[in-house]
Amino acid sequence: EFAERMGVAIQVNCAKIDARLPAQAELAFYRVLQAALRNVEQHAQACHVTLSLSRRDSVVRLAIKDDGIGFDASDHQAKAMHAGRLGLLSMRERATAVGGSLDVRSKASAGTEVRLNVPLVDDRPASGKQAVERTPSRGKATRKRRKRPSLPLSTA
Repeated sequence: EFAERMGVAIQVNCAKIDARLPAQAELAFYRVLQAALRNVEQHAQACHVTLSLSRRDSVVRLAIKDDGIGFDASDHQAKAMHAGRLGLLSMRERATAVGGSLDVRSKASAGTEVRLNVPLVDDRPASGKQAVERTPSRGKATRKRRKRPSLPLSTA
């Protein structure tokens, strides 16, 4: 939908990530992606956008890169706060709230890249089997299964 509405070519590169992120981290990824695409739409004048989702060791990274007009990142935060535009600030707050970080790289006439890095918390045993938890009062082993709704990353 974004690509059609904006006339922007989008390339999506997603690595398979076997482990689940905590629900709050999944929401942070979704909201940062949403805000970054909104910035591309409103400010970048881009022709191409690349979205990448990858995992390196215990960190999951979402990168949104455009070939738009870019901006002076060193001067942006003060001007944006003065003007009441808090998009990058709210993205940083979302990253921090889930133990992650947000890195924004941009130069005038050279596009922008937003990177969200969030540590992976995988509470599944290495064998892939369900975790077994002992209840202290009875000493019996019980199976513990958690299901969370999936938040798909979709460009539609």
